Amino acid sequence: MNNEPVTATVERGEGRVVVRVSGEVDMATAPVLAEALDRAFTGGDPARVVVDLTGVSFFASSGLALLAQTSARARARDTDTDVVVVVAPGGPTERAITVTSMDRSIRVVHDLAGATSDSA
Repeated sequence: MNNEPVTATVERGEGRVVVRVSGEVDMATAPVLAEALDRAFTGGDPARVVVDLTGVSFFASSGLALLAQTSARARARDTDTDVVVVVAPGGPTERAITVTSMDRSIRVVHDLAGATSDSA
């Protein structure tokens, strides 16, 4: 870990919300990601929430817990909100998600363009 600060932005458009994250997600920085994920659901029920983690260099269990909570939150809202996570192929985030078998409950893709298209 390089203690790289985490940044998270929320972009809205065409029935979807994209949460872009970069830096290291650990227990100390997870509140930044949590706040961005909360904002993704503020102001309506988007058809799709895309969590772009391709800029993440370290992804700890606190980040995994937030992804699980986001997926559960989408299901609990009783809407058709689709949660898609974009990761760099073979990167630390993909490894963390795969090792914990979260990829069985959360849709994981390698391409942001594909995750935001209507056919995804």
